Amino acid sequence: MNNEKTAANNPAPYWATKVPGVDRQFDLTKREEEMAYYEAKAGKEIRELKKYFLENKATVYLIGPKNSGKGTYTKKFQEIFGAGFIDHISIGDLVRDRDEVVQNPEKLEAFKQELRLGGVAQSEDDIEEMVTALKSRDVKTLLPTKCVLALTELAISGTDRADKTLFIDGFPRDTGQLSNIQELRALINRRDDDDVLVIIDIPENVIDARIRDRRICPQCHESRNVRLLPTTKVGFDKATNEFFLICDNPNCSGPKMAAKEGDENGLGAQRERYEGDMALIASAMELDGVNRIVLQNSIPIGQAGKYADDYEITPGFYYELGENNEVVMTKKPWQFKNNQGFDVYSFMPAPVVLTLIRELYKIFKPKIDNLD
Repeated sequence: MNNEKTAANNPAPYWATKVPGVDRQFDLTKREEEMAYYEAKAGKEIRELKKYFLENKATVYLIGPKNSGKGTYTKKFQEIFGAGFIDHISIGDLVRDRDEVVQNPEKLEAFKQELRLGGVAQSEDDIEEMVTALKSRDVKTLLPTKCVLALTELAISGTDRADKTLFIDGFPRDTGQLSNIQELRALINRRDDDDVLVIIDIPENVIDARIRDRRICPQCHESRNVRLLPTTKVGFDKATNEFFLICDNPNCSGPKMAAKEGDENGLGAQRERYEGDMALIASAMELDGVNRIVLQNSIPIGQAGKYADDYEITPGFYYELGENNEVVMTKKPWQFKNNQGFDVYSFMPAPVVLTLIRELYKIFKPKIDNLD
């Protein structure tokens, strides 16, 4: 009895992914297995959320550092619920899509006309300011908020996105833009729809490894990671005493994969942006009266066995030369220190998406109940 009381008074944390009675070991690197995993662990919530998406739409703002997984989580969520109900808007992609437009006089004039018909630009000076910002942009300077709002409005208004739940990646980008969410709601005619801030809590060591250990195929541009996502073929360079990945894309000739210039610096090259992203997260955590979800990428090692299944933990891959100089690859749970200095494991993407499903269900449940 005392043990039962203790369990009742100490419920599992919201990010716990181990489910009593679900004993199957899922291979989360295979899509069919991953879909079965979601059904086994959150089937009810998925079915209820599908009812919500049939009758309602929401805007989900993804807030997290670069390389924190915003696009990956959105893609997986979209695969579960269908592109007919969920759409992803990457502000970075919207901006890059205009690079060629602003350099082409004919296309530029058509773009300016789109801006004139929109709800952001109030004058020709506003339009010229936006165009100038797009022409001269660089990776270290944020575009003016007006420009971001205008591009987002153009990407949504008059398209089928207007009737979908949207996952917006890249807005807001700083603390000042948090106050512009209401303005965006009005621009895309979503004053009465639900807003959700999704904050991705990810240790900087994870981002550093994703950058530092990234390898790119020089031919097909396939991206892998020597520590976290290797290819099936690995070689050893005696001259540098380093192991390297060999591209295994069936449509590629299989060259040696290499690091992008600057990746050897890891997070160091992006430190300024990372600090800005963390300041935005801190501000978003203090907002009152908003729907907010915090997605945890990591789990303390001492809690992993209690709250997560082994296959949900990100494996790290390690290499050594065998007796005949062949490369022997082994894997074990990837262990590192979080921002507070504690030893942790990293979750695979699927468990993080599982938490997102459950937490969105909690937020939308009152409306779902009213649908019955």
